[in-house]
Amino acid sequence: MALNPAQRKARARVAAHTRWAKPDARAHQSRTQAAAKVARYDALVDPEGTLDPEVRAIAARSLLRADMARLGRRSADMRTAASKAAR
Repeated sequence: MALNPAQRKARARVAAHTRWAKPDARAHQSRTQAAAKVARYDALVDPEGTLDPEVRAIAARSLLRADMARLGRRSADMRTAASKAAR
């Protein structure tokens, strides 16, 4: 049964609303995402797993903050460029 784009969109909307209607869906999703983010940054700063866990956590947190600052700077640059282009 092939669905057209509008039917797929409607089906996806129903599925999304059904999923988020479950009582702990948001909390579970947040925990899952947070754990994945921690694991990703841990692996980036210590690929061999040789650092002390406390040192690795500090380095991973620092790398995360650097990435967020980089994203913020990029976002600000894009807003500035869009503002200039609109003039």
